[in-house]
Amino acid sequence: MNTVFLKKGVCDCKIVVPENASIVEKTSADELCTYIGKALSVKLPVVSEKDAEGKCIYVGNTAFAKAKNVVGNDCENWKIAMVDGSVIINGGNDKVERGIIYGAYHFIEDLLGVRWWNMFEEDVLALDELSLEEDLYMEGTPCFVYRKPLMHSGCGPEGFVHMARTRTNAISPFWDDEIDDQVYDETVRKYGGARQMGRPHHAHTLGKYFPRDEYFDEHPDWWAWNKREGKRIRTGSYCFSNEEFFNTLLNKLLAYMEEDEKLAKETGVELPTYYSLALDDKDASYYFCQCPKCKAILEKSGFSGYVLNFVNRIAREVKKKHPWARIESLCYVIFSEPPKDDTVPEENVVIRIAADRSDILHGFREPWNRVYLRWLREWSERCKVNGASLHIYQYMYHIQIHGPFPIFWGLQSFMKGFAEYGVEGVFSESQNQFSDCWDLNKYVFTHLLEDPDCDVDALASDFCDRYYGKAGKAVYEYLEVIRDAMYRNITHNYCMCDDTELNFIDARAAIDGAKALDRAAEVIGDNKLYRARLAFLRKALDGVILNRYFDFKRQAEKMGESFDFDIPLLKKRVAEALREFLTLPNAARYEKRVEDEIEYYSNLPEKDEVLDIPEYFKDVDPKDIWQYRPA
Repeated sequence: MNTVFLKKGVCDCKIVVPENASIVEKTSADELCTYIGKALSVKLPVVSEKDAEGKCIYVGNTAFAKAKNVVGNDCENWKIAMVDGSVIINGGNDKVERGIIYGAYHFIEDLLGVRWWNMFEEDVLALDELSLEEDLYMEGTPCFVYRKPLMHSGCGPEGFVHMARTRTNAISPFWDDEIDDQVYDETVRKYGGARQMGRPHHAHTLGKYFPRDEYFDEHPDWWAWNKREGKRIRTGSYCFSNEEFFNTLLNKLLAYMEEDEKLAKETGVELPTYYSLALDDKDASYYFCQCPKCKAILEKSGFSGYVLNFVNRIAREVKKKHPWARIESLCYVIFSEPPKDDTVPEENVVIRIAADRSDILHGFREPWNRVYLRWLREWSERCKVNGASLHIYQYMYHIQIHGPFPIFWGLQSFMKGFAEYGVEGVFSESQNQFSDCWDLNKYVFTHLLEDPDCDVDALASDFCDRYYGKAGKAVYEYLEVIRDAMYRNITHNYCMCDDTELNFIDARAAIDGAKALDRAAEVIGDNKLYRARLAFLRKALDGVILNRYFDFKRQAEKMGESFDFDIPLLKKRVAEALREFLTLPNAARYEKRVEDEIEYYSNLPEKDEVLDIPEYFKDVDPKDIWQYRPA
């Protein structure tokens, strides 16, 4: 049975924090006050528990919450309960209170209906009242221990606020010199803290420990011996058998950890947990050391075993002084294949598998993902031997893509598969703001990181209705057209392939997709923001049609349908959408790319340019030949 808990404009409730409330409890209460105010046009007072009376929202480890046994079970566990006519929001544990703020944000999102699309845009419903079940009880703990979607849209304090609101919890070192605007500041503490990567970076780190230009001339023996050249080479990898190199790296790493411990204590945030030891780039990694000791390990253990033997040795030494630390080894490109022998990671090692050859467009268990699935299964078994952790470096984008890219349908099978194989952490290198479905893909992905079993269709439908207004239903129908094309014309989205490998849009999808977007445009109304969002979504399909117009026209003729899109209109619409995009928050940095795309599309031909067909294809019917113009 529901009861009206709050009414618009009626201040008959208090937000209560414990005596001597922590910074997280205060922030959680402030966020509740802010969003209840936005939704119900009322400013509820935030008071200490000694001033609590009547109907209240108790936030954090209040005496009331403890008396009613509504307390957190884990640092990220959160609970919401209605008890004796008041609401209790609590979570976390004695050391980390992240669960408290997660509970506050679940109240704001799930019960008030607030949506955060990105760091700059939110959607708050205007409510007349807030009704709650009299026996309301909600609880959750995020599935993955480490959750970091790299959003490519700012990494400073404002980015961390959005991460907390979407219950993602991991950050790069806040003292990483390569990341602009990174400061180890109070924002992290206020919003529940985070799981941190230790210095010097989150991946490809050995080159940051020992830059070639700085160290090679003085220490050439630290680098790979090349048999063909008969010397150590600057462009090679490192000599993992060199004791001086090993000890120097170990001492640098230990010094980082000691300083990190000091900084964490001074700032009051969580101690960095993960330290990456990974080769600095894939090109140098192919030039392994061929000295007798390294060669013997390579022949016995393979590429990944060679690296893992070195990482294990470092990890054993680290454990003696800093048992809290985890040493990460990146299984990337030729290191993805598990060791040839029985080498397994130490207990304090994290194996991070880079999913550069997994197809995120389609399901986790599709036949072409079988090699990646085998890697995951075998690494999972090896990690279990000593209790090591397994993490994923997921690529949620394609480097060259210029067309429609709604990957959210394929994401769930990956997240459920990761959970099944015991993955504890997921880092995603994701699309940027310039992608047509950036906000949607990210919205679904962050929910899947928290709960791989969540209802993806419901999330996507809700997103479309709220993000595009009255056009939401038609937009969702358009996305279904694109999804159908993905499965009708199977192409594989590996993050490093060219546009011709993502040629899944055909004339059927172009025609049906355009009709759905026409319906969306008819009902969207005059809301400028909704129209700008729809125009940018449509830009991706318009761009594909412009690129492949005459191929699509021939396909349509075979289907007995006309394909009479107005090319000048498409060009005009693309240019307008791109220029409008630049008015969105944080989009100014794409100005050069926008101008380049406008110039590119404006110069596409408006008449069919049929190239000479090579002699090899002389017996092929010209109607069966497609000519593709890569973007």
